[in-house]
Amino acid sequence: MKDKNILFEHMHFEDTQIMAMKEYLERRAFTGWRLKEYKKKFIFEKISSSILTYTVLYYEKEVPGLLDFIESSENAGWKFITQFDNFLVFLQDRVDALPLVSGHEPVVEEKEKKSIWSYISLVYHSIAIYFLSINSLYTIFTNYIYIIFVYLLILNGFSNIVSIAKTIVRKILKDNKHKEQTTFIDIKNKIIVY
Repeated sequence: MKDKNILFEHMHFEDTQIMAMKEYLERRAFTGWRLKEYKKKFIFEKISSSILTYTVLYYEKEVPGLLDFIESSENAGWKFITQFDNFLVFLQDRVDALPLVSGHEPVVEEKEKKSIWSYISLVYHSIAIYFLSINSLYTIFTNYIYIIFVYLLILNGFSNIVSIAKTIVRKILKDNKHKEQTTFIDIKNKIIVY
């Protein structure tokens, strides 16, 4: 039977999306769902709608002394909620909670810088490929322009030959028709004359 007080949501956050995850959890709390734990999906429990403050930390590698850090965070006013995919999620337990400080946060800043540089690199390479493709099209066009020109001349020549042939056929048919009429009139006149 489905429990109406529990909500499961599949969400994926990259390691550079710490603020997005924090905002997501706080928005969920505002709509009446507090994060209970994470087991391949977010598991929320029903609460009355409230404003909760979360802090999300990311560690690229296993951090020595993690249990001590969690304990000191709880002493500073933060309740440890869950750990998954190198993320640590804390909920502000007291109004006078101290900000969480760890010596491992620059890893995220470095990853964000790498992420920005990877986007810049992607844009640069996309532009380079675009111009190379235009250049190659230009090269193909200029190399084959003579072949295209000769092909068009041949088509134009065939078109002119067909047009001239049509004109000649029309003229011959017209002349033959005129000769037949003349011949018929001559024959008619000859018959009348006799």
